[in-house]
Amino acid sequence: MIRCVDAGCLPYDQALLWQKTLAERRRKEEIKDSLLLLEHPPVYTMGKRDSSDDLLASEEWLRQNGMKVYKTDRGGRVTYHGPGQLIGYLVFSLKGPLPDFVWKMEESIIRLLARYDLEGERDAAYPGVWLDKKKIAALGLHLEKGVTTHGFSLNVNCDLKPFRYIHPCGIKDREVTSLEKELGWRPSMKDVKERFLREFAEVFSSNVLLEGTAPAPPE
Repeated sequence: MIRCVDAGCLPYDQALLWQKTLAERRRKEEIKDSLLLLEHPPVYTMGKRDSSDDLLASEEWLRQNGMKVYKTDRGGRVTYHGPGQLIGYLVFSLKGPLPDFVWKMEESIIRLLARYDLEGERDAAYPGVWLDKKKIAALGLHLEKGVTTHGFSLNVNCDLKPFRYIHPCGIKDREVTSLEKELGWRPSMKDVKERFLREFAEVFSSNVLLEGTAPAPPE
């Protein structure tokens, strides 16, 4: 059984603290594997690899637009998170090889895209999920003492302009896209979440228990 919480929109720093709290509880086997579905207010995040050169916006522009930059312990480089982007954080006790776990994350998204008649692809050179060499989903994980944190971000109906001020994931020669852009109409986040959970449960061969929305802030 996988526990899923639909958390609505949470500030990035609060979500980080929440993941760390859940990860400690997972190591102690106090909780089951947990999938957190949420959105973030606009923010840039950096992974463990030095990606300062991939952030093209000036400090003045960041201040004017209320954009914070967080350095994190996940894999990967710089990316953008904002409303209309589905974030999935996986706090899982890893049972097999990490590449297999990443494959399952990608496969869940690829199958979701297929439900919208879109052919998602993997690229051996670049992590994530792609549509005709345009990135629609980014992946980045952290593994500590056998438990994962972080996960994926899928562009559903988000504003894509903030991606212009970074080299997303360090990639300079490819576009970023969204479900809305590819479909030509605006899918609802609710519908995307429901379809994603069905695919996720099948790929991970587990029932998913949805436990509600808007959790209390972590202590």
